[in-house]
Amino acid sequence: MEETDVLGFCQNLFEETTLDEQKCIQNLKVAAYTRISAKLKSISDSNSFLSVGEKLERLEQNNIQSDKNLDQVAVSKSKLKAISDSQRFAYLWSYKSSNNTLRKTIPIYSPTVFTIQECETIINDVLSRVEESKQNVSVLDESHTSLIKNESSLEDPLLCRSGACAVQIQTPKIHKYSDGWYSSRHSAFPTVDFPVEKLSVNIQKLVYRQLDYVIKKFISENTGIRSDFLVYRDLFIVKYSEDSQRGLVLHSDGCLISFNILLNNSEMFSGGGTFFEEFKKSFAGVQGTALVHDSSLMHSGIDITNGCRYILVGFVDTIS
Repeated sequence: MEETDVLGFCQNLFEETTLDEQKCIQNLKVAAYTRISAKLKSISDSNSFLSVGEKLERLEQNNIQSDKNLDQVAVSKSKLKAISDSQRFAYLWSYKSSNNTLRKTIPIYSPTVFTIQECETIINDVLSRVEESKQNVSVLDESHTSLIKNESSLEDPLLCRSGACAVQIQTPKIHKYSDGWYSSRHSAFPTVDFPVEKLSVNIQKLVYRQLDYVIKKFISENTGIRSDFLVYRDLFIVKYSEDSQRGLVLHSDGCLISFNILLNNSEMFSGGGTFFEEFKKSFAGVQGTALVHDSSLMHSGIDITNGCRYILVGFVDTIS
């Protein structure tokens, strides 16, 4: 903490002070700074390594005994939300000032998020889960066919369709493509993708650990928003390939900040990358590194012409 020249201030205010008065002022200053420092250290020791959620959880655990304390928890949540909103607002308007943030500026690359080996591990897990998903789709298809056959064997199919019989027809929600990938998770600008939440537990832990350690910190530094106020709205692996979805048309994302991380080596495909209309510039991507940008920027996924390109896409916003 920067010290204030209390003695000089008093001398300017009162023109002159006696030696006893100077000694008294100095003692008061030392005592005040000692108390302030002790208080700040106490707060830091108990809260500095806690996220917003953990702080709220601690408040709820400690204050569950009375309605008064529960009211204090609600107030604390409200205060945290207010701080988050104010930082979000400051970021959204930062382009009108000299503040250097991601708002409406050219995209930038983050430090390395995943090693090459980690990228390969993620891809292998995705492909394994996709294969399992593909098998599940086949089972659902067979089950659906069986239900239809059962209906045709009934004496009165109309009675069954009215809900009066034991056999009920349910059309399962299956993927548009039969290869196990999702294709309708995003209605406006659909991608062939697979959600991170459906990967194996160990891979999810790897992904979230690295994103929290690198991406949230990086976004915080470039937006002015505290990292523990940032949340992932969606995380998914996109597959661009010559035999399915080659690219994605011009669009913007419905969040605050977006990023994409190239997972496979660029030698495994031709073409691809992200094009930003405002800057007339394309970014090919660097394996294991995130391209981070303001979500309001119009951008597109450039078509690949050969091979297969895998990227991890993330939509980031503030707590609600």
